[in-house]
This record gives sequence, C-alpha cells and structure tokens, in this order.
Amino acid sequence: MRRFLFWILVFSALFPLLAPAASAEGPATQPVLSPTQTFSVDPPAGLPRQYARLDWGVPIYKTLDDVVANSPSSWLGGPDTWVSVYAGAELEGKTYYLTGYGWMPGDAFRFAGSTTLHGVDLRSRPDERLGMIYWPHVNVRSLPGVLTPETLAGSLEGYDLVSILEERWVDGALWYRIGDNEWIHSKLVRHFTPAPRPSEIGPNEKWIEVNLREQTVIAHEGDTPVYATLASTGTPPRWPTVQGLFRIWIKLEHDRMQGGDTPADRYDLADVPWTMYFYRGYALHAAYWHDKFGAVRSHGCVNLSPVDARWFFEWADPVIPAGQTFAQATEETPSTWVWVHNG
Repeated sequence: MRRFLFWILVFSALFPLLAPAASAEGPATQPVLSPTQTFSVDPPAGLPRQYARLDWGVPIYKTLDDVVANSPSSWLGGPDTWVSVYAGAELEGKTYYLTGYGWMPGDAFRFAGSTTLHGVDLRSRPDERLGMIYWPHVNVRSLPGVLTPETLAGSLEGYDLVSILEERWVDGALWYRIGDNEWIHSKLVRHFTPAPRPSEIGPNEKWIEVNLREQTVIAHEGDTPVYATLASTGTPPRWPTVQGLFRIWIKLEHDRMQGGDTPADRYDLADVPWTMYFYRGYALHAAYWHDKFGAVRSHGCVNLSPVDARWFFEWADPVIPAGQTFAQATEETPSTWVWVHNG
C-alpha cells in the first residue's frame, strides 16, 4: 500500500517521537475486563491478531456500560476500513468486539480469513526449476494441448509447488511437464527464476528481488537464492510499484496504512504486520485482507502472505532491538537491498 511519508524522511531525527511502539489506531493500554464479560478472539493462522472489515457508519462505544446505554462516542467505516480485534462480549443477545477504537457491534464485522500460501526454501532444492500455481484450480493433462475428458490426469490447487521438467509448444501455447504424463498450461504458473546479482550489491550482502512480471519475491544472500514466494504488487496504471534498486529504510512490526485517490477507493488498514519500507511509502508487508497472491492487486506496495512477510521481516536487516517494535537503517546499521524489476 502507498503512504506518502516524505516528512519522515526529511525529519528522520524526529522519528522516535512520531512513531510510537503502540499502533496509531489503538489505545495505549487495553481495559481490564472480567472474564465473565468477555471472550477471547483467536487470530487466523500466521497472523498476530484477528482483523475485521467494517460496514459503513459503525458506532464506537468507549465501554460496555456505554453499549448498554446505547451511547456511542463516534462512528467509523468506509469502503475498505479494517480494525484489529482483541476480544468479544455478549450483551443483551448481541455480540460486540473490542477494537483499537473501542467496542463495536459484531454484526458490522467481516473477519479476515487465512491463506495456505507459504514460500519455499530454495537451498533445499538447488537444482530444480520451480514454479507455483496461482490459479485457484488447475487441470493436469496427460498430453499437452489436448483438452478432452480422456486426457484429464488430475488437478492442482492454488499455491501448489511444481517442478518444471520440460517445455513444449502446442498450437501457439506453452505447456510444462511437471511429472510423468503430467502437463499444465504455462499461464497458470509463476516461475521462481532468480536473477543475477546487480553489480551495486556486494557478494556477501542480503537482497530481495521483486519480479513484477512474475509476481514473485526471492531472498538472496550474495549469489545464493534462499527463499521464494508469490506476491501481489501495484495495479497499473494508477498504482504501479516503483522500480529500481533501494534499501530498506525502516522496519515496523505493525503500521496503520491509509490512502486512496477518491472516496470509492480509500482504505484504512489497522496494524499491518511485518512492514518494511524501501522507498518513501512503498513497502513489503503482510496482507490480511485478501488471498489473491500471484496477481497484481495493491496500491503500490508488495503484498505478502503473513507467513512469508514474517519470514522476510525476520531475515532482513536492520535488526529490531529487544523491547522495540521498529528499527531504522543508519550508516552504522546498513539494511537489506530491494531490487524491483519487470522481469
């Protein structure tokens, strides 16, 4: 997602005052509530907490007493507004949830789901040409280009990993052999094809390769590719992802993201996990609001599955000091490179 943080770059010396460890969305401390009043809310797999998308004009209550009195303090909601969810409560036959803003009625919530996407350790399969299915369901054929009931040899699901063993053109279409008498159309696969290290990057440095054409992200250590996965980058022509060679300038365990050019496409995303800004407001980060990785979708940032975002966050520099929630790159603590290209 895009956030125009030019003022942080200019006034980086003031950053500790402008970026507290707590989310900009939530209260400094959460209220202490009786266990009989509330219940816990489990997060989806891979996420640090649960999230929910709001309907328009949802009332916010500071306390449960305000809920009973029907005395909201304010309202929130929009075309793409998400909040963090910490707990729930049953009152007068209705469910309410504690968010970073306060208590809100549960019938206005659509909770975040989970994804099965996780990347692959390339060091464990160094001699294979790997790819990943990015369509929800793909038929496997016993012969390339022959689409008959007799050639149906099985199926694959989205995010299944495949090894590409052979290529064959049939009637102008490229097919891949992924096993004995098993063929799939090339358009249904994203390739993990590491590029050579740019000359500006040292042979012992870490760098992240973002391939816009393939919608893939690959972690490198010098000339060794170590991890690869699918991503969702910016949607051209309105929200393209910036191309070039950059360095991560700040890492945050979570960050609120807001933007959009018109009321219809505005977004307000609470506590986006494992965020790494590499150029102004462009970042690599987890996306809890969709499961469409492998295709363009974002407002310019590089969306990753939660599991993959956390992997890159923990692998990349700078390291976040113990007890802190962010780290900013300095001359004394250089950061990981990010190379964004179009294949």
